[in-house]
Amino acid sequence: MTVSEQETTLSIEAKGMAILEKWLKAHGRNLEKSDKKTFDLKVDGKYAELKAKKHGWIKFDFIGLTGNQVEELGNRLELIFVVLNVNETDLNNIDTANILEIPAEVLLDLKNQNKVKTIVHYEWNKGILDEWRKSLSDTPRS
Repeated sequence: MTVSEQETTLSIEAKGMAILEKWLKAHGRNLEKSDKKTFDLKVDGKYAELKAKKHGWIKFDFIGLTGNQVEELGNRLELIFVVLNVNETDLNNIDTANILEIPAEVLLDLKNQNKVKTIVHYEWNKGILDEWRKSLSDTPRS
């Protein structure tokens, strides 16, 4: 498989992680997988979250954190890395990537200034919908 073929099979998040890993190593930083499910990774011993975006800053929309991540922001979650321009970045030459390293304190400060939009999210998981589906007599089971 060529590098180009390999890149197209990677998700934006996976490619963003590969770019961030190369960038951190190039800057003498330590990266390891997080031992906590709430966070993506640890950088220099600090819990961090990765947000990868296809395009550059001009098309940047937002970053989102889960409720658990927001609760840990500034406590255990100390860094957020935003990798922009993932689609245009070659894994062999990460110079076109734009990486923002945002300290948790910056996001907390913006949150405290009420500059953060909160969206409530509801989920109906497969188990609940499957119960409903099974209650219908004429619905196929497969």
